[in-house]
Amino acid sequence: MTYQYQQFPNEPIIVSTLLPSYRVEIDALSYSSDGKALLDKVSQPVFFIEDFTRSTLDMQDLAYGASVVAKDPTSLLRHPNIRQILYVTDSEIMRLSASGMNNEVFGNLKIQVFDTLQEALAYARSQN
Repeated sequence: MTYQYQQFPNEPIIVSTLLPSYRVEIDALSYSSDGKALLDKVSQPVFFIEDFTRSTLDMQDLAYGASVVAKDPTSLLRHPNIRQILYVTDSEIMRLSASGMNNEVFGNLKIQVFDTLQEALAYARSQN
């Protein structure tokens, strides 16, 4: 598996982790499909945390992902059961990408960025 999803019991939190073997051109469709299926089953909107700390995404990958979000109103990141999107990354490029998603073209996605998964989880838990 090139990615993992973890749903936290009794908490409105889902964490996706992209592993080093994740390749956008190969894995993006199944990643999106699996994520949507998981989000379809939740009983309340959740904090959707994407952990990129182990991924090897490059600019081309980010451009592809942004293009999908821009073109597809039913993309994973626009799912109605997402309360807020949180990124975990130490990459400056990913931080800029997250900031750029807060644009009308991308649906004005407001993505909060954290350095560690623990910080993202603490933030999500503090919002309840």
